[in-house]
Order: sequence, then C-alpha cells, then structure tokens
Amino acid sequence: MGDAYEPSLLDQVPFRAYISHLVCIPASALPTQAVLRAGLAKVLRDAPFLAGFVNPIPGSSWAQITGPYDTDAVDDLFEYRESNMDYESWRAAKFCCVRLLKEERCDFPPPDTYPAPVLRARSNTMRGGATLAVWFHHIAMDASGAARVWAAWTAACRNDPEQLELTLCPRYVPPDSGPPGNIELHPGYTFDPAPRPFPPSVTAYFHFPDAALARLKTRVTGEGRWVSSHDAMSALLWTCIARIMGREATMGLAVVVNARSRLDPPLTASYVGNCIYNTVAPTPVPSSFPNAARAIRAVVDSVDAARLADFASLIASSSTRRIFEAHHHFAAGTGPLLVTFAAQMGLVDLDWGAGVKAEHALHPALLMAGLVVVQPKHVGGLDVIVGLERQHMDALLHDEEFAEYARWESGYGSVVQSAVP
Repeated sequence: MGDAYEPSLLDQVPFRAYISHLVCIPASALPTQAVLRAGLAKVLRDAPFLAGFVNPIPGSSWAQITGPYDTDAVDDLFEYRESNMDYESWRAAKFCCVRLLKEERCDFPPPDTYPAPVLRARSNTMRGGATLAVWFHHIAMDASGAARVWAAWTAACRNDPEQLELTLCPRYVPPDSGPPGNIELHPGYTFDPAPRPFPPSVTAYFHFPDAALARLKTRVTGEGRWVSSHDAMSALLWTCIARIMGREATMGLAVVVNARSRLDPPLTASYVGNCIYNTVAPTPVPSSFPNAARAIRAVVDSVDAARLADFASLIASSSTRRIFEAHHHFAAGTGPLLVTFAAQMGLVDLDWGAGVKAEHALHPALLMAGLVVVQPKHVGGLDVIVGLERQHMDALLHDEEFAEYARWESGYGSVVQSAVP
C-alpha cells in the first residue's frame, strides 16, 4: 500500500468520529487473549489500511488514510483491561452499558486531534465474562464494512481457510458526464452548517420483541403497501416523539440507507468503505403511524443509482466545502429525528472458534438528543437506544401507544407499565 490513500467520495461525508460495537461473552465461551491477538494480527496483515490513520488533506475539506501501516503493532491497536464488574449481575441488568461507559471508561475519545487511528479494539474482562469492543473511524468504513471486519477477525481466530477479503477498492466512481449534483435533491445533507450546541440529553434502552414487531408490521401492511418491520418500528418512534414534542407537522425523519446494492454496478462484497446515503422522510399528511411508515418506505425506495450518481457528482465538485450528513444538522427540537441501524450486522452469529459465540451485542454510547440507534439483532427481538431531552424521555416512558410495543430495558428511567411481556 502507498504512503497515503484517499478514500472514496462517499467516505468524505460521514461524521468524523468513531462508530463502535461491543459484544458480551460469558467466561465459559471466552476466547483466549492469545487467540484474539493472533486473529487480529492476521486481519491487519490482510488489510494493512486498518493499521493506518485518518488525516485531513491540506488545502481541502477532505480526509485521507495515511501510514505508517505497522501491521505487527497489534498491542498498539488492541488494549486489555480488567473490570470490577460481575458478568452475571450485568446480564441480569440487561447488559446496560451506562456503568461500563461512566465507570469503566469503555468509551473511545472522539478524534479531536489528528492523526486519528482507523481502528482500535479493547477487551474488558470481568468476573464471569468479558466484553470485546471495536471502534472504527467513520471516514474509513460504515457499519456494513465494520461487520465484515468483525467477520474476518472471527474467521482468523478459528483458522478458517476461506479468507474473507477486505478491500477499499474497487470503490464507487461517479459518471464522468453530466452537471454537478444539486444539493436540493439531497435533504439529508447540508453545506458547512453553523456550529451549535446540543441540549443536555438522557439515554434509555428499549426492547421490541419479535411478536411486537410483527404486530407493528401487520398494523401497517393491513392498509395496503408493503413496509418492513424496521419501517414500522421507525414510524412508531417518529410519531410518538413528534407528538410528545408537539411537532407532528414539522418533524421529519432522517434514515440511513445502505446503498451498496443500489449502485450500478453494485459494489463487491469485499468493499468495507462507506456506501451509505442519508435521506429524510417529510412529515406525513395527515399525520398518522401508517402514513409515517409508508413515507419511510417511499424515501428508502427512492434511493437509486441516479440519485447516488448525482450525490457523488455534488461531492466531487465541492472539494473545498464540507458536506455534512444528517448527524450534523438534526436535533429533535428543530430538525429531523435520526434513526440509524446496526441491526443486520450479525455479531451474535459469529463463531470465534469451536462454536463459541457472543450472547449479546450493543452500541456502547450515550446519545445526543434526537438520535435513535437500532442495536444488532439478537434472538427474540430488537433493542433500540434513544437519546432525548429529559422531559421528552419522561413522556416517552409513559406513552401508552409506545408501551404497547416497546419495553424499557435499562439506562435512564425505570420500569414502567408496558403491554409487552
């Protein structure tokens, strides 16, 4: 690999921070540190860019990945810690990561200074089990790319002869012809937004059982157009929060779409860079849960190769201006609610060797107000993290419609009456 690598156009717009994922493993299934270290070392040798650093490009608003690519320096990338927590008690508390974040310092600091490492990992052992967390810089990859790195690591730990290739090429290149893209066609993005503080927020974790997701989906599809269970769940969160805040007529919903299969031609499965597109569903008229679900499905279906080509052309023609995705201009008080998904990462299905699997996976974070993160799926349903201002979270915890489908699990709040078993 050369001294520097310029990520693709679609890598230049994600928020410049880390995306993180954490798995929970009981002691009886815990791989040894030697196995984990050897597996990661193999992944780094196969994909040296993971050992690199993100740096701004001088004179440009873009960033690049630079060396040194020291693929032997596993100890610099992989940290070991011991915790005073008890795994069985933590499991009983529904794997709430608030203590892990506040007391055990399981968070990774934001990249306020450069160079920023592409990847960092941490094993946190405790009585009866451990956590394994990985932080990926979002300039280098999205959640789909991160899932492939996790899969490659587990394959290396079990000495799987079928190597999972990890590449940053071939990457998406927009068509040469045509005018520069039009920012008005891409409401999930904006040029150079003015900095503004976010209000103080609290974070709560909710569980949607499979049966509740099925009921949500049936409630919508019974009125016509097909929608996914994710559409239905997002619509419930959107309409409940908008109603609580008195914003039924003004709150849109920003949705992150995996664009890999929507390109022409589609990207190869080995590509781990960013290939996501943020779209915004406008407030449905009249405002209702079924209309909201159909509005989500409509904007997701509108993301096609032509839309993505226009967006890439817009980025290519704006190298001196920073284009920000919805993370930088959403706020539950003024902008759209943002729902992002890690549900299909499959982290609890990965085999670390001899059938060893994690029993739970989560996104270890305390969220800003207006952000919803759908956790990696596990047996029995989906977990969702919600960040809101305190008074709005209090109202959501006692919202009767929300309680028909969602059960409070952990974080801010307490057990409230819910129709969900």
